[in-house]
Amino acid sequence: MSTKTHKIRSKLNLSSVAACLPTNSDDIAILRERANQIAQVKIKEIQEYDVVSYIQFRLGKNEHYGIPYKSTIEVIQNALITFVPSSHNFIAGVINRRGMLINVIDLKTLFGMSESDKPTYSNIIVVKNNLMQVGFLVDSIKGSDHYSKEKLDPPIAADNAIKSNFIIGLHHGSIAIINIDIVLSEIETRLIR
Repeated sequence: MSTKTHKIRSKLNLSSVAACLPTNSDDIAILRERANQIAQVKIKEIQEYDVVSYIQFRLGKNEHYGIPYKSTIEVIQNALITFVPSSHNFIAGVINRRGMLINVIDLKTLFGMSESDKPTYSNIIVVKNNLMQVGFLVDSIKGSDHYSKEKLDPPIAADNAIKSNFIIGLHHGSIAIINIDIVLSEIETRLIR
């Protein structure tokens, strides 16, 4: 700190600061209103921290899903999937990614969707949690979006739909946000059997 700045600060004391504050009730009301506006902006900024970005994709003709980016490692388009004989029916195969073999999960089979909706090309979303890393085979990547956890609609329960605990909630009423931890735990359980 320069000597000049130090001298200015040492001359400044509490009484001189108080002398700068308005005493007129109208001026005080304006300052309070401005303080409230600033506080509202800060509250909005804090609420926006609870926003989760996700990658949106499609399975089948009309089903849209999302996976939070925090669980996504990368998206691979037109990957060469190698079939693995005698593997579980929900495993589409493996891919070699930078010298690492990654299991590719056919989400349609895992979710119990129609076999006739097999993709003609392979888009893979590689996901990871604390326990495992796998690729999810999807029909197409639609882009990205974000949601607030408090504003998600609850999953719709149906007999022929995927397990409700696989879904955190519905964004815009039609995009099912996948609970990665539950889905990967289910995959691990099925692999052990």
